[in-house]
Amino acid sequence: MVFVHLQITYSGSKSYKENGEFKELSHTRVVKLDAVSPGLQSHTLEGLVPHTTYKIELSAFNSMGEGPKISLILKTDKGRPPPLQRPVIMETELPDEFVPIELEPASERNGPIRYDRTHFSHYKIIAK
Repeated sequence: MVFVHLQITYSGSKSYKENGEFKELSHTRVVKLDAVSPGLQSHTLEGLVPHTTYKIELSAFNSMGEGPKISLILKTDKGRPPPLQRPVIMETELPDEFVPIELEPASERNGPIRYDRTHFSHYKIIAK
């Protein structure tokens, strides 16, 4: 029986906006599969990041040496935006019925955000 060894390398990179700043994210992972059976038809890549472009390279090795590399480029789907930060209550000189709050924009780490919808409830503030 001939055993095949596989090496899968996947590198991902992306740019995104967070707190008004552009950030870069890149990472590379190498997976080595030893003594793979000839019937292996799939392998799941783990740790992929949403909305990221990946270059995937597959190399097979046996007792005769390394075979030709196969490579492809793909992009993962967008993910859910991360949770919003806790709102900040601003100190103000406005009448007692109004309290302004400030919300930081959501991170676009998992993909661009086309719109944001925030719901507020109205509460009457009673000072004691």
